[in-house]
Amino acid sequence: MAAGLPVIYIVGALPLNVLGFGAVTAAWVAVFAPFGDGAAILAFQFLWQALSIAMTVARGLPFLPSVLRDIARERPEGGHVR
Repeated sequence: MAAGLPVIYIVGALPLNVLGFGAVTAAWVAVFAPFGDGAAILAFQFLWQALSIAMTVARGLPFLPSVLRDIARERPEGGHVR
């Protein structure tokens, strides 16, 4: 798995997919085909992507209150941003 993930990340960085679907999904199936059938690989890929997004959101949540305070502090009197 450690050798296959860099290949998948490189394919994901290429402008060959739409919203992460297409080339990345095919790369997951191609790289991990020796480890299981296509349905199991796609289910794992979906779970991996969902957990990656969830961890990114969780990593940013502690900073949300200070960012919202900074945004509120920089608004002009009328509340509209020019």
